[in-house]
Amino acid sequence: MRRVRLLLSATLCAVAAAQPEPPSPAGSTPEPPAAVAGSLEVSSQLWAVIARYRFAATADEVRVTLTGPRRSDMHTLTVRCVPGPAGVARLELGDIIIAASQGRLVAIHRLDPSTYAELQASDPAASPADVLRELLPAIPIPQLSLAFDKEDVRWCPLLPAIRWESAERIEQDGERGVRLRGRSSAGEASLDLVGSRVRRFEAGLDADSGSRLLVECKSVSPGDPANWAIDRSGRRRIAGIGSLKPLGPPVTAGTLWPGIGLTLTPGSQPYRLLTPAPEDASPELHLLLFARSSVDPARFEAIAALASNASRDLRRELLRGRIEGRIDKRMTLADTVCALVAEPGEDILARVGELTPAWLRGVRADATGRAPLLAWSAEDSRPIDRVRVGAEAAAVLVDGRGRVVAAFGIDSESTVERVVGMLAAGLPSLP
Repeated sequence: MRRVRLLLSATLCAVAAAQPEPPSPAGSTPEPPAAVAGSLEVSSQLWAVIARYRFAATADEVRVTLTGPRRSDMHTLTVRCVPGPAGVARLELGDIIIAASQGRLVAIHRLDPSTYAELQASDPAASPADVLRELLPAIPIPQLSLAFDKEDVRWCPLLPAIRWESAERIEQDGERGVRLRGRSSAGEASLDLVGSRVRRFEAGLDADSGSRLLVECKSVSPGDPANWAIDRSGRRRIAGIGSLKPLGPPVTAGTLWPGIGLTLTPGSQPYRLLTPAPEDASPELHLLLFARSSVDPARFEAIAALASNASRDLRRELLRGRIEGRIDKRMTLADTVCALVAEPGEDILARVGELTPAWLRGVRADATGRAPLLAWSAEDSRPIDRVRVGAEAAAVLVDGRGRVVAAFGIDSESTVERVVGMLAAGLPSLP
C-alpha cells in the first residue's frame, strides 16, 4: 500500500495549498466552488474501495472509450473478481468469456459449444491479474489491480504513473464520494470513487495526438462465484484465444449444404458438388464423410472401410427402392468422399501423407469399380461439430440441388447397417 500512502500525502499537500476563489465580477452570480475533500475523507474513500475489491467478490460492467483525433472506439465488458491466491478473475468481452485463476486461463466463445482454449502463465503461482497481464493485451481497467495486487494499485496499465494533485467531494445516485484530479506525462487524469467502488476514470493517453481514455464502471450483482468456472466437458482444446469463433449454423437434414471446400488427393484437385440442378435433372446424391485429422491411423482405416461398405450398401438400397417404386427411378449415388478436417494450425498435407496408408488398407471398390475418394479440408468451418458437437466423425448425404438429405455423427459404435439405415431414412419417397 506504499503508493496509496504517497497518494494520500500528495492529496494533503494539495488541499493545504488550496487558495480561496477571487471575488466574482460585479453583477454576476458566482458559481459555488467545488467542495474540497479533506485528506481523511480521501483516505476513507480509498480504503473503502480497496477493501471492497480485495476482500469480497465483485462484479462491474465497464465501458471503455478510446478517443483520438480522427476516430473513437468503445468496448463493453463485465469483470468479476474473487480476490486472493485461490481467487478467480472472469472477463466477459462480448461473446468471449475468459476465466483466469492461479497460473492459467481458460476461454470459450458463447456461440461455440465445441472448443475451448487454455493457456499457462510462465509462473504457475501467478495471480489471476498477472496471468491476464502476461497472456492478454493490456486491459485498461483498475478492478484487477484492486482485487489482486498486494501493494500498488495500477489505475490504468496503459499510462505512466499518475500524480494526484487535488480532490473534491462529489455525489452520484445518492451516494457520496470523491473525485481525484492529477496528471501523468501523457496528460491530465481524474478518478471518481463513489460508494466504495470505482465509477469513472478519465485520462489523456498521448499529449501530441490528444487521444484520451474514458473508463465508466457500474457495479452489478456478482452472483454465485461457484458458477463462474468454465465448463469444458464435451469441448476440444484448441491452440489459442484467437481461434475462438462462432461454430456456425448446424448442418441438419433439410438445410442447404454450406459449401465447405474440399481438396481431393492425390493431385490436390478441388472437389465441388455439382451446381444445384434444375427440378427436372437427375437427382444424384453425394455421400460426404468427415474425420478429424487427429484420428488414429487404425481408427482411420476402420472409417475407410466403413465408407466403402456404406457406399456399397447404400447403392443396393437405392436399387431396391427404385425397383419397388419407393424412390425416383433416376436417383443414384454419384460419389462418396471422405475428408480429413484440419485442426487449427496443423500441417494438413503432412497429416494426409501420414494417414494415406491407413486409408489404402481400409478402402475397397464396389462392384462398379468405384471406391470412395480421399480429400482434405483446411477451412475452419468445422463440419463435424456442426453435425454433432464432439463427434469423432460425421456423415452428410447431399442431393444434386445442394440440400442435405441426412446428417449424423459417427463414433466407434457406428456399424455399417446403422449408418446405411440412417442414410436411407432420409431419402425422399415418391408420393
